Amino acid sequence: MNNHLDIVREVYAATPADKTVAGALVFTVRVIQRLNQLFPAERAGLLLKSAGENHVPYTTKLGDVQVSASRICYPDLKLWKVLSDVPTTNGPQWLDDGFVTVGGFIGGYLEVLADSIPVVVVEPPVLGVDVIAAFTVLAKQVELFRAELADLTDGLAGDRLVIDAIAARQKAGLIVPYLGLAKPPA
Repeated sequence: MNNHLDIVREVYAATPADKTVAGALVFTVRVIQRLNQLFPAERAGLLLKSAGENHVPYTTKLGDVQVSASRICYPDLKLWKVLSDVPTTNGPQWLDDGFVTVGGFIGGYLEVLADSIPVVVVEPPVLGVDVIAAFTVLAKQVELFRAELADLTDGLAGDRLVIDAIAARQKAGLIVPYLGLAKPPA
């Protein structure tokens, strides 16, 4: 693995890793991309890791996965740690971290394509008044449906009678199909 520490330091000098777990992942992907430019036969990738410390969401073309923020994994399951003390220091290094033992929350090797851009997870935005108003209307519709369902089931014996009563009310146009919402009287 000649010159790999130099490459990690070069990438770090150009763009140091932010002192966050997400910043560590962005840096790690940059290192992988650089390694794959210089040594494409090595096929550096990420370590699939669904729990434990310093794992973060990563979006692939096949969906979202969890990966280690600071480790590079090779197809032979050899691991290298490229950042120290994530997230407080996030200093560059090339540390032999042994081989992956797949099982539990460790999933193995994930290939990183040349055009991969790491997804940094951010907190969702504060909901605006329009969205809150829409949820309020939806909650009211659910209340109406529950009241309508309660009216239908009062005094009826057995599930079949309830189903027949609902079907009859839908046929009469008193309940909107699929939504179960009571129509206002005409």
